[in-house]
Amino acid sequence: MLCGGDKPMTQRDGTIWKHARIAAACAIALVEVIAPARARDNAGNGVVSSAAASAPAPLTWPAVAYPITRRDPLVEQAFGQSVPDPFRWLEAGVRNDPDVARWAARQNAVSAAYLSQLPAREAFAARISALLDYERFSLPRKAGPRYFYLRNSGRQNQFALFVRQGLKGPARALLDPNSWSTDGSIALDAWVPSHSGRWLAFSQQISGSDWRTIRVVDVQT
Repeated sequence: MLCGGDKPMTQRDGTIWKHARIAAACAIALVEVIAPARARDNAGNGVVSSAAASAPAPLTWPAVAYPITRRDPLVEQAFGQSVPDPFRWLEAGVRNDPDVARWAARQNAVSAAYLSQLPAREAFAARISALLDYERFSLPRKAGPRYFYLRNSGRQNQFALFVRQGLKGPARALLDPNSWSTDGSIALDAWVPSHSGRWLAFSQQISGSDWRTIRVVDVQT
């Protein structure tokens, strides 16, 4: 969940393991969905020739018509060289430029239409969701008398940040990014408690942007 040299190793490793768990779930789902279908195809009336068994079924992919992306006639000079940069206008971001927002919407529409036509997509989604449906915790971080840690009940879109007073104190949800937006576009990025555990600084990320908003909360209240 965190990135950068000043952040706890447990948080950086947690992000790596999160991606590893998702990749493993996808691989397991792939085997579980494809293997039964292949077994049914090969069952037939008993014996299947080796040539027929090894011949893969032809795949039919949905046709894709990509929207045209505007190319600006922007050329800059750098160290005596002409450097074209026709897509610089896309650096403005979807929140600042209506043209970029419309471009992103068209790209998302193409992706959604393509993905919706893929065979077995619903089976993959259901199996991956089931494999990831278990309670998960990060390693705790101690600050003063308090312990801070991330927790996901199973199918939550994002981990919530919890705190407890001492090892035996009741757990309390301190920050829940799942409640910050209806579409899940606001994420909890970095978080660091003060040495006393009284204060906690955290950063919010909106729609995957590189920009962060840093906030401070009083842990006691």
